[in-house]
Amino acid sequence: MDEKQAEAFSEAIKEVQDSQLQELATKGDLRELKLEIMAEIAPLKWSMAVCVAGIITLILQSFFPH
Repeated sequence: MDEKQAEAFSEAIKEVQDSQLQELATKGDLRELKLEIMAEIAPLKWSMAVCVAGIITLILQSFFPH
C-alpha cells in the first residue's frame, strides 16, 4: 500500500471513530437520564402505595365488618 492510500485509509478510520464517539453517552448524560426516570417513577410509587392501601382496607373490612 502506498503512502497516499495509507493516509486515505487512516483518515477514513478516524472519521468512523469520531462519528461513533459523538454517539457515546457520558457519565453526565447517564446521571441526567437517571434523574428524569426517577422523577417519572416517583408518582407511580405513590399511586401504587395508595392502591395497595385501598386493597388492604377492603380486605380488612371484609374480615372485620362494622
